[in-house]
Amino acid sequence: MKHPSLWLVLKMTRIWMRCSDRRKDWKTPMLDFIRKKKEKEDKKTGKKKKNELPKYKGPLPPPNRFNIQPGYRWDGVDRSNGFEKKIFASQANKKAIQEIAYKWSTEDM
Repeated sequence: MKHPSLWLVLKMTRIWMRCSDRRKDWKTPMLDFIRKKKEKEDKKTGKKKKNELPKYKGPLPPPNRFNIQPGYRWDGVDRSNGFEKKIFASQANKKAIQEIAYKWSTEDM
């Protein structure tokens, strides 16, 4: 009998682990109820999750394309090369030109 390769064994193990994790919560509506109840209690008391990082507290960061908030260790210094400012400026300029063109086209009505 030929032994399976190591990567195949690892792949099968990962698949089995995922399936076993799903089986734990299978047909347990009470577990879901308890989790939701605990989340509500944590929100009321203001408790944080174990792996939740603190939020950035400081001046508002400059906007970015993806609306990503800065990390809690950010020192507030913008070290970009100005590309995002150019993008926002061009978008605002394009919108302003469209608005002016629309107003000009409907001026006689």
